[in-house]
Formats: sequence, structure tokens, C-alpha cells
Amino acid sequence: MGEDMSEEIKTVSQLEEKLIKDKRREAKEAIDSIFENINIDDINKLPENIFVSNFLSLFHGDITDNDKRMVLTQHWVNIAGSPSKEVAVVNNKGEELYRVPPIFNSSSINVTQKGRKSINEIIVQSESDGFKPRANLELINNLDIRQEELLAESEKSKTQVIEKLNKIFVKYKLPLFDNITNKEENKSDDDVSYDE
Repeated sequence: MGEDMSEEIKTVSQLEEKLIKDKRREAKEAIDSIFENINIDDINKLPENIFVSNFLSLFHGDITDNDKRMVLTQHWVNIAGSPSKEVAVVNNKGEELYRVPPIFNSSSINVTQKGRKSINEIIVQSESDGFKPRANLELINNLDIRQEELLAESEKSKTQVIEKLNKIFVKYKLPLFDNITNKEENKSDDDVSYDE
């Protein structure tokens, strides 16, 4: 009788494990579906004169007053609809001139990318392998590789945002950002401070 009870407990444990894996898979599919159904073209528009007079200095980094910067940032998020959405700047005829990149660029943390496993998928696969020593080494290797990919994607994304902003700054004859420090280019040595 004890052996039967032990088999039943083992069976229940296996069913619970399967249920957990199924729920994780369902959750992942739901999240994937949400990302696939986001309408990227659902973009809010703002007249150029309002952008230039109210927000250009925010994106250029010219506002030093933290309170003012916070208020303008909140207004920008309200206009965009989300911190991770672009805004189309339009002329007085409603024609798009350019798009201002989101203040929070989430492209480098996109959960679903075709041909690549998410960090969660890597962990789930390792769990299904039973965290055996070989599986643990593969898990660590796969996570290291994915982390390097995410860092590279983040750097690429940062560069793309700076390039978009610089195109806007050129239009208004403002100093440009460089790709490394987000500081204005062409500063003299007198403008550089060295910490000891």
C-alpha cells in the first residue's frame, strides 16, 4: 500500500510539473500575441511649432531645471500615449516632417524575436532538461550569449535614437550628440572635466 501511495504522489507531482510548464507556455504565447498585435502605426501627431517651442529643448538636453524637465516629460508621455511610442511632428498642412523617438526605447528588450530564444525560453528548456550538469553549463552559456546579444541590441538601439535626434537637431541648427557619450560634439578641452 505504501508503494502505491508513493506512485500516486509521484504521478501527482509529474502532473503538477506538466501543468506548470503548460501554464508557462500559455503565458508566453499570450505575451507573444500582445507584442505581435501592437499597432506600431498608431502614432500621435504634434504640430512642428508646438514641438519646437515646448519640447525641442527637452530632447536636446538644454533644460537644467529638474522640475520643468519632469513636467515636460510627463506632457510628452501624455502626447505620445506611452513613454515607448514615437510622435510624428507635422507641418501646418498635417504632413509628417519627422518622428521623434520614444523617451523609453523598448526595442532592445523585445521579448519575441524570430529565430532567437528569450531568456525565459532558455530557462524553461534547461528546467525540462532537469538541470543536469551538462544542462547547467548549456544554460549558463546560452544566458551569456543572450545577454551579449541584448547588450549589442541596446547599443545599436541607442545609436539609432541618437541618429534620429541628430537629424532633428540639424534641421534647427543645434549642436549634435555624439554616439558614445550623448554629449554635444565639438566641445573643446576646456569644457572637459577630469575626475581624480
